[in-house]
Amino acid sequence: MEKQLPSINDNSTVKEYLSLLLNQGYKKEHSETKELLEYIEQIEKQYNDIVNELQDVKSLLSQLQNPSTKSRLSQAIEKTEKVLDSGIKKLII
Repeated sequence: MEKQLPSINDNSTVKEYLSLLLNQGYKKEHSETKELLEYIEQIEKQYNDIVNELQDVKSLLSQLQNPSTKSRLSQAIEKTEKVLDSGIKKLII
């Protein structure tokens, strides 16, 4: 699950769109779009932080001795990973 989201601001299509807005005199739309992109970038960072924290939890889980607890936590982590993967895929699209 080591997916790292590419920064939306580094996307060439996004850069071109922002440039077109500015060049065509759509300053308000340019500003609103930049604001939206900053918000999306914050969400991407939060997803990456969650993924990193989940990796830490998985590492701690592998050190647990109680098989019952280990099994239950493993299942919870797997479900969480699936939800995160789904969210990341939606952000990428």
